[in-house]
Amino acid sequence: MLTRIHVGSKITQDFEKNRHDVGSYVRLMSELIVTPGDAKLLSNKGIIRANWEQREKLPKLFKELASNIGYSTQNVRVVRLQVEDYSQPPWEKIRQFLSLVLVLTLVQTIYTVLGYYKKSS
Repeated sequence: MLTRIHVGSKITQDFEKNRHDVGSYVRLMSELIVTPGDAKLLSNKGIIRANWEQREKLPKLFKELASNIGYSTQNVRVVRLQVEDYSQPPWEKIRQFLSLVLVLTLVQTIYTVLGYYKKSS
């Protein structure tokens, strides 16, 4: 009995000490898991463990939990930016670079053509 009380008080102390982190985690998960498809993706990648039935319930569960928890927006914002950077396809950066090269080429062509016709006048 004494061991149970000691373990129970230890868990309570740990929770009180880490309440902010738990709240931030729940809020982050509520933003990541909006649909059962999101839960399936995270489950397939090994980030969470959930069977089919649990994946169906996770979006609602995290939404309800997060609505009652305060959190640090800074922590969630940093993680959200890291997730967006990680999830950006590699060809997206290549596409952005090539778009810039195309725009600069068009600008150079316009200046060249304008310079040619101004000399002729």
